[in-house]
Amino acid sequence: MSNNRLEFASELLGQPLAASEQVASLFPFKLSRFLTDRMRDGTYSLAAARQYLPDARELIEAPASIFDPCNEGSFKVADQVIQRYENRAALIATHHCLVYCRFCFRRDFVGYKESKIANDALESGVRYIEESPANRDVLLTGGDPLALPNRQLIPLLQRLSAIPHLKVIRVHSRALSVQPDRKRLGDALWLRA
Repeated sequence: MSNNRLEFASELLGQPLAASEQVASLFPFKLSRFLTDRMRDGTYSLAAARQYLPDARELIEAPASIFDPCNEGSFKVADQVIQRYENRAALIATHHCLVYCRFCFRRDFVGYKESKIANDALESGVRYIEESPANRDVLLTGGDPLALPNRQLIPLLQRLSAIPHLKVIRVHSRALSVQPDRKRLGDALWLRA
């Protein structure tokens, strides 16, 4: 098998490399080393792997399903903050992931090199949560917050933890299943709580 992950994905799907390249040119493609190794040694099923592999069927246009299919834009209350419920909010901390899921409902902005959250936008989102005492629960999401380097993630979590009205901080991540060595951050942070 090829070392190139896109060639490897094409081989697994039994589709021409050109089709995989075309999909990857439109929508980000990324596999962690952990997943690639498991797929190569046969300990990760092809059925499960399909959620990460660029499939030529993604080229079939479905206009209503590509951009903001969950209508999150209408629930945006501040930079990087989505609030569907009165007592909880989602804070989008990054537009990057450890792997890119083919079914991502934020694929219009997640995973592109040019799609980076400005510090002032994230600051504005955190400030909104700090100034909104009705929020008892915050979901740190993205992208995948555990794709952030520790030098960014840890101060963000510490700041959220210091907000008196927040009772729950959830982290939406696929790290444990796609890059388990990232769990060491969790050992350092949450075992201290």
